[in-house]
Amino acid sequence: MAFGTHIRTWFDGRWHEGDVAVMRAADHGIWQGSSVFDGARMFEGVTPDL
Repeated sequence: MAFGTHIRTWFDGRWHEGDVAVMRAADHGIWQGSSVFDGARMFEGVTPDL
């Protein structure tokens, strides 16, 4: 979350003024959940997700 009134966002190869939405409903990170989990986890010497 950005605080303040002067917000610049780097997206799609250039700077934009303001709080620009960088993810859309059909983007992979939203509907596949890869924004939360991307890859296998390993802890205590095991990889339970594989």
